[in-house]
Amino acid sequence: MRKAFTPIRVLSLGLLVAGSASAQLIYEGFNYDPAATMPSGFASNNINGLNGGTGFQNAWGVPAGGGNPWGQIVTPTLNYSDANGHALVTSGNALQIGTNGGFATAATPQRIFTNSSSAGTLGLLAAANAGAPGVIWMSFLYQREGVTTGAPFFRQANLGLFQTTSEKLDVGGPNTSATVNNNLSLWSSGGVHSGSAPLQSLTPVFSSSAQFIVLELTVDNTTAADSVSVWFNPTDLSALGTADLISTGEVDVSGVNNVRFQAGGSNANGTNALFLADELRIGYTFGDVAPFLTTVPEPTAIAFATIGGISLYVWRRRRSRR
Repeated sequence: MRKAFTPIRVLSLGLLVAGSASAQLIYEGFNYDPAATMPSGFASNNINGLNGGTGFQNAWGVPAGGGNPWGQIVTPTLNYSDANGHALVTSGNALQIGTNGGFATAATPQRIFTNSSSAGTLGLLAAANAGAPGVIWMSFLYQREGVTTGAPFFRQANLGLFQTTSEKLDVGGPNTSATVNNNLSLWSSGGVHSGSAPLQSLTPVFSSSAQFIVLELTVDNTTAADSVSVWFNPTDLSALGTADLISTGEVDVSGVNNVRFQAGGSNANGTNALFLADELRIGYTFGDVAPFLTTVPEPTAIAFATIGGISLYVWRRRRSRR
């Protein structure tokens, strides 16, 4: 026997979930057990050897050339929602980078991209982008800790792109007190904007909420300087607007083959850096690095009445036929 076509059955169709498709090439959601990073005996925990995610050659560990893979897996995951009700897809927990005391030593956990003919460097990745040759996208969540006012300056809390041991491009907080206090910035080594004079945004990071940072890199796979655009907290994950920072020829990033989160220890430039990072993605499109979900808003009063009237009409017709 057929089920009756009632108003309730019609109205239930208003609760829908929509999202963006994602085909990310590299992903790290830090979905590890917090117990995996027990105290190492210094000032921070150690993520050395954690090997989740996709698109990496090896586990998190000591940077090439030396450094400290300090970091702690914490719960819960970071989250970001735009002004239009879209929520970034997230999973697992988050990574806390830095030292909690007055130590002068930096935390620099590093991870290398997969070593293959098509995905060993950003240049090779970009060249393989069939839809937009030479373009590569990156994104991650970033949240400063312990910064609630305009002072003091913090020291170096950022994501760095490295070509083996050579630092190429950075985004976050630079290792200098010459910048606008606590504003997110872009800089490079040997490029247009140095760490002492970075390209600064108008985005302060005093609050405890996560910042969603998106980069678009145009890489020509030569030694020429490549272009980069950066968005901080896009207002619409379904339709990206104008970038907050644009450098049309910053520095050559074609040979970049690893990422490194960097939290500087205290020195004359500022206090210890301590920040959270999560949902690191690399892909061919903005949609690849910004997958989102959204719930369709409830119908307005007019729409609600219209649906109710139609369903009531259909229900009465079915009843009269019986």
